[in-house]
Formats: sequence, structure tokens, C-alpha cells
Amino acid sequence: MNALQRNDMAADAILANDKTPVGGFSFYVDLHVVVKGNLSVRQGHEIAHQVESTVLEEVAQISEVLVHIEPEEELLNQTDESASGIHIR
Repeated sequence: MNALQRNDMAADAILANDKTPVGGFSFYVDLHVVVKGNLSVRQGHEIAHQVESTVLEEVAQISEVLVHIEPEEELLNQTDESASGIHIR
């Protein structure tokens, strides 16, 4: 995920992912990117595409990526302790 860490647009994002085997050695990745709530829909959409492209380029075993953009307020209001992620700065 080093390329994601260098991505300026996702600088304040928090990632939490779940890899699910699709078959053989391919994985389907479903992840949430938590961004500042004041980003526009267009900015969130661009971040989602950049994250998807980076993951597909960096990890050959991943065949499909689904990216959910979530406002940071959702994470702050979440009480589920399993919602840990990787902070990208």
C-alpha cells in the first residue's frame, strides 16, 4: 500500500479492508476509505478510482476492488470496536 501512502488526495483517508477469495489465487477486496466530510462527491469519486487503481496495480492476486467512500463523521459515531483501520498520512 505504499503507493496509497504517497497519494495526496487520500492523505487523510483511513482504510479498512476485507479480502475474500474469489477462486484460485484471486481476491476480491471490499474496503472503506474514510475521508473528511467536506469533500465533494467528485473528490470522493476520484479518490475511490485512485485507490482502486493503486490496489490493482500493486497486488497481482487481487482481481476486483470495491471502494466505499465514507465521511469521517461516520467513523467517529461508530461504536463498533472492530472498525479499526490503517491511517494514511
